Amino acid sequence: IILRSFNNIILPNDTATNTNAIPISFYQSFLEHLAQAKIHTESDTIMLQNISRNAIMHELEFYFPLENTQSQLIAQYLDAYEIGHISDHMYDTIVGYMNGLIDMIFEYNNRFYILDWKTNYLGNRLADYTTEAIAEAMLEQNYHLQYMIYTLALVKYLRLRKPNFDYENDFGGVIYLFIRGIRKDNSANEGVFYTKPSVEQIELFEKIMS
Repeated sequence: IILRSFNNIILPNDTATNTNAIPISFYQSFLEHLAQAKIHTESDTIMLQNISRNAIMHELEFYFPLENTQSQLIAQYLDAYEIGHISDHMYDTIVGYMNGLIDMIFEYNNRFYILDWKTNYLGNRLADYTTEAIAEAMLEQNYHLQYMIYTLALVKYLRLRKPNFDYENDFGGVIYLFIRGIRKDNSANEGVFYTKPSVEQIELFEKIMS
C-alpha cells in the first residue's frame, strides 16, 4: 500500500492486486529516495544512508512508572505549548507504567536522535506533504504527545547508559518521516517533521509524568 502510493512512478495495471508484479526498479527508486532525502535538524543535515549501522537501535521498548500522574496537568501542558489536546477528564489519576516502542534511535555526530516512521495518507500529490500539511497532521493525530513520551523515555535511558549525559549537547531531536512524501530532492523538507523540545519543556513534562 505504501509503495503503491509513491508518486512519480507509474505501475502496470496488474499490480493493483498482485504485489509480486511491482517491478524491482520501483522498490529501488523508493529506497533511494528514502535513503538520500535530506533531514535538516538543529545541528546536522542527515541522510539515512550516512548513518552507521552500528549507531542504530530499532524498536527500543521502554517502561517507566507513573505514580501520581494527573491527566488534567497533561492537558494543560499540551494547551500551554500549543502541541495538542486531550480531555482533562480522561482519567483522574494515572498509576501504573508507561510502555511503548520507539521505531528507531540513532547516533549521528555524537548526538542521539529519535526517528519515527509514519505511513499516513495525506493525499496523492507531493504538495500534500509540505511542512504545513505535516504540521496539521501532527496536531490532528496528537503526535506531539507521542514524541514527548518518547523523548522522556530516551532521556531516562541515556542517563543510565551515558556518563554525564547532557540533554542540550547529547540529544539531537525528534524526526518523524512521512514516507509517502519523502523525496531525495526535498529542498522544502517535504515529508519531514523535526523538533527538539527545550530543556525546560522536557523537565516540566518529566515532573508531570512522575
